[in-house]
Amino acid sequence: SVLRASKLWRRVYWAVTSLKQLLPAGDEVWHDLQQGRHLADDFMQRLYRELDKMLQEYSDHLAAMEEISRCTSLPTIVSVVITPGGVLRAREEIRLVQAAIMETGGWAKCSPNLLQSIGDAGSRST
Repeated sequence: SVLRASKLWRRVYWAVTSLKQLLPAGDEVWHDLQQGRHLADDFMQRLYRELDKMLQEYSDHLAAMEEISRCTSLPTIVSVVITPGGVLRAREEIRLVQAAIMETGGWAKCSPNLLQSIGDAGSRST
């Protein structure tokens, strides 16, 4: 899953950062990492797309909850929000993917259209 991959990606990134203190710049490990740089870039693109999808679904879920709240009781709404798998879990999953992006590659390589879509979905979700 993308959540597991995000956690592992953060660990890899932290490990590489730690290795910079231990290995000289000319070490073959850096050559190998540079050879696989395109794979890291591809993975970052996947994280951007997945975050966009997650935010869109989260925003839709919140809109549906707002609509339901007009027709049902407070205990029902609390049950929908608090239950595992509900909106709280989705929010934590989104935060994990956002943290992986921020701590590793940042937003510099995200296309402007996708970045706008992510921003729009995030704004609708607040």
